[in-house]
Amino acid sequence: MLEAIGIVLPLGLAVALSSVPIMATTFILLSTNRDRTTLPFVSGWVIGIFLTALLFTAGFSVLPRQTTSARDPLLGWIELMLGLALVVVAVVVWRRTSGARPQSTPKWLAAVGRLGPVPAFGLALGLNIRPKAILISATVGVAVNTTDADSSDSLVALAVYTAVGASSVLAPVIFTYASPDRAERMLLRTRSWLAANSAVVTVIVVAMTGVVVFGNGLSRL
Repeated sequence: MLEAIGIVLPLGLAVALSSVPIMATTFILLSTNRDRTTLPFVSGWVIGIFLTALLFTAGFSVLPRQTTSARDPLLGWIELMLGLALVVVAVVVWRRTSGARPQSTPKWLAAVGRLGPVPAFGLALGLNIRPKAILISATVGVAVNTTDADSSDSLVALAVYTAVGASSVLAPVIFTYASPDRAERMLLRTRSWLAANSAVVTVIVVAMTGVVVFGNGLSRL
C-alpha cells in the first residue's frame, strides 16, 4: 500500500496545482451564491477526481500482465505514451501563450459564481474530463497497477491521491468559512495572480509530470 501511495502522491500534487478549479473556487467563494454553491462544487470536484482515477485503475487492471514485477513492458509503453502526451500538452499551452499578453478571465469562468448548486456540481465533474486531467487520471491507473497492492490498498491509495488533488480547493473553502474577512483579501490576490500566471504554472507542472511519467515508463521496459 505504501508503494502505491508513494507513486500517486506527485500525481495528486499535479492535480492540486491545476489553476482552473482553484480560480473557479475563488469566484464561488467571493459570490453571493457562496453558501448554495460551494458544497456542490467541492463535492463534484472530489467525486470526479476519485471516479476518473478509479475507472482507469479498474480498466488497466484487466490488461494481461506480462510479469509480476514492476518491470512490465505493456504498462511501461502505456506510461511512455501518457508521459509524451503530457509533454505535448505542455508544449501546446506554451506555444499558445508565449509572448502573448495575459488574457482576461474567460466569461464562463467569471460566471461560475452565478451558478446554482446542480450546474456547479456538473461543472466540477466536467473539469475532470479535460485532456490534462484525463491523462493524469490514466497515469494514476497505470501506476497503481504496477504495484502489488490489492483492491483495498488500491482504494486507500486513490483516496490519498484524491485528498491531495482536492486540497487546493478544500483549503480556501475551509479558510473562508473560518475567517471570512481575511479570506476575501487572500482570494482576490490568488485570483489576480492566477489570472496572470496560470499558463506558466500549467506548462511547468504538466511538463514536469510528463517527464517523470515518461521516465517511469522507461524503467518498466
